[in-house]
Amino acid sequence: MLKIVTRMFLFAALLNCFATTMAAVATGSPVRIGFDADFTRVGNTAAQEIELGIRIAIEEINAGGGVLGGRPVELVIKENRVNPARSIDNILEFAEVPDLVAVFAGRFTPVVIATVKPAHEKKLILLAPWSSGTSVINNGFKPNYAFRLSLNDLIAIPAMIDRARSIGKPRIGMMVANTAWGRDSREAAERYVSKSQDVKIVGVEPHNSRDTAMLTQYKRLIEQGAQAILLVASDAEAASFVSQFAALDGKMRVPLISHWGLTGGSFFSTVGGETLARIDLSVVQTFSLTRADPRKVKRVTDIARKIGSPLMPQDIPSPTGFAHAYDLAHILVRAINIAGSTDRSKVRDALEQVTNYDGLVRNFARPFTPDNHEALQASDVFFARYRADGALVPVVQGDGRANTRIAPK
Repeated sequence: MLKIVTRMFLFAALLNCFATTMAAVATGSPVRIGFDADFTRVGNTAAQEIELGIRIAIEEINAGGGVLGGRPVELVIKENRVNPARSIDNILEFAEVPDLVAVFAGRFTPVVIATVKPAHEKKLILLAPWSSGTSVINNGFKPNYAFRLSLNDLIAIPAMIDRARSIGKPRIGMMVANTAWGRDSREAAERYVSKSQDVKIVGVEPHNSRDTAMLTQYKRLIEQGAQAILLVASDAEAASFVSQFAALDGKMRVPLISHWGLTGGSFFSTVGGETLARIDLSVVQTFSLTRADPRKVKRVTDIARKIGSPLMPQDIPSPTGFAHAYDLAHILVRAINIAGSTDRSKVRDALEQVTNYDGLVRNFARPFTPDNHEALQASDVFFARYRADGALVPVVQGDGRANTRIAPK
């Protein structure tokens, strides 16, 4: 909790720095970017990291002269409290803000999905740097105003299944959130497994928000012969389950392969490094400061240091949200310049025309096209483990580490 409060003070320092730079370099009326955020959930870190990524990008952009020939970029934030109705209200309010071209969505897929329809009705660009539900982008709207630089479950879940297969655990159990995110994940898994002869889902167990009895679901899956568990859970539920799981006899533990939902909050600080060292937990990821281009990392860390927010791997609990938001902000500004306007329909079209963006996550030859509003691909996915200091570090190739497990039935 102290870390989150400290980060809030660092954001205040960044705001002051941002304002000074904006006044010195960029002039004219601001071009605005919205962020529909969820800061009030206890332990949430994803919103803070997404904001940090956007603000560092804005600092760079404004220091370089702004957008549209010298206009500063400005971030406008509205709190949604993880409430879909409030998030919808925020979208409607954002739509009325002058020269606001796009809104960054937050962490929780059910909240983001609720905003898709009103955003399209208002022709407001919706940018997803975190939420992975397939229907955020596959929404049926034409033209489509939603763009994602993040995982989608049609990529994440197959990667998790392949991870289980690669460590010799083809009989898989799923523990999924009882939400749109969990349902999308289950559907993606069933679709993928239906095309495979060598892997099987032995059972699926849903859980609700703040569920503290997930060990019961886990044991049912083990009884059905699960050799590995795909975990689709947010940080609070995952922390409760993993703490209980780690207390089991080693013979009762199987490898846990997790979606990145648990990285969006205080999972590591709640569970602790010693507990995690006893179990086999790997987490799907798309970005790590430890494997990114050192020149790019230095560029963003120099800005972070300037405003008092050092970027070390252990200081970024939600690294994907940070990096995705940073790159999306830069891509959006390129689109605004291509459009030559803050007209949202023109910027939407221009987002499909951006090329050769050398980003923090990777180089994007063409992030979006008229037929594809997903910037990331299956090749962007890797798995990471928690280091003793809390940093998420990539699993080395061929790492099949697994705890003692129940023999398959």
